[in-house]
Amino acid sequence: MQIAAILLIASFLGILGMVGRKIFLVKKGHIEIIFGPLANPFLEDLTKLRYLSRKSAKRYAYATLFAVLRLYIRSANFLKRKSLALAYKIERRLLKNRAGVSAENGEKREASRYLKMISEYQRKIRKMKEKIREEESLEDN
Repeated sequence: MQIAAILLIASFLGILGMVGRKIFLVKKGHIEIIFGPLANPFLEDLTKLRYLSRKSAKRYAYATLFAVLRLYIRSANFLKRKSLALAYKIERRLLKNRAGVSAENGEKREASRYLKMISEYQRKIRKMKEKIREEESLEDN
């Protein structure tokens, strides 16, 4: 930070030195100051410079627009391809899991003994409920 401040102060002193020399030369009479419409000898160059800068700015604007549109289209296609590939992978894994196939090695999964016992109990309870309903419906008639 200190180096930047030193460089800034040095540049200001340099500018002041250049401007001071010009003022000194004007006071001595070595340089004449011309007032009027043609006071700037670079006036024609400035108009050419303006024209060329506008022309080049338009060219760079078109090039930038083209680059941005190209980048947008490429990134959109890239994201589309990747999202479709990801959706395909997710769907494939979900289908494997639904079918009872392990996602790691493609083999059928064996249901745990606990889940088998619970499903057996549920079936037995359903059958008992059906029998009870049938008996109740027979008694009501």
